[in-house]
Amino acid sequence: MTILKDGQFVGTYRTSEIASGEIHRRMVGRELAKSIYPPRPARDDKARGPVVLEVSDAAVGRELNNVSLDVGASEILGLARLKGASAEALFAAICGDLPLRHGSMKLAGGSYAPSSPTFAWRRGVAHLPGDRKNEGLIAEFSVLENLVMARPPHHGPVFDRAAATTIAGDLIAQIGIKAQRVLSFALRR
Repeated sequence: MTILKDGQFVGTYRTSEIASGEIHRRMVGRELAKSIYPPRPARDDKARGPVVLEVSDAAVGRELNNVSLDVGASEILGLARLKGASAEALFAAICGDLPLRHGSMKLAGGSYAPSSPTFAWRRGVAHLPGDRKNEGLIAEFSVLENLVMARPPHHGPVFDRAAATTIAGDLIAQIGIKAQRVLSFALRR
């Protein structure tokens, strides 16, 4: 086994002659505390609430295979993997951006196969991308426009500017957004 730290060669070792703690120390460059990861609490199925999302034997793209998970009503789902290591693909499938290659999903107990992000959004499923600056907003748009673009208010076929301003104002107060020109608006076609 060859160990690198920050792209630099540390050494080559026989796996039978080096303990895992020593491997970690040499990879990180310092001794790791025993409590680097807190103990995992026992799962309390009553506290997590009813299952609202189930993913069974899902495969997305080329690299993500055999993923199964379920999420309770009071839980928040987060996947920890290296950037580009396919965790994003699972969220994209759940939110209708990518199709499942195989497997199935259920939402609130019923079959769920989102055909688009709009389909998912209308069922209460949304994704906050890790790179919100480049994937989660349009920098040239105002705060108001970014806040209402997913579900722009209409009065018949006409965009409802007053409703958009009210919605954006409510969200700004709830989330605590700070901006110089919050409600400037340029209607784009």
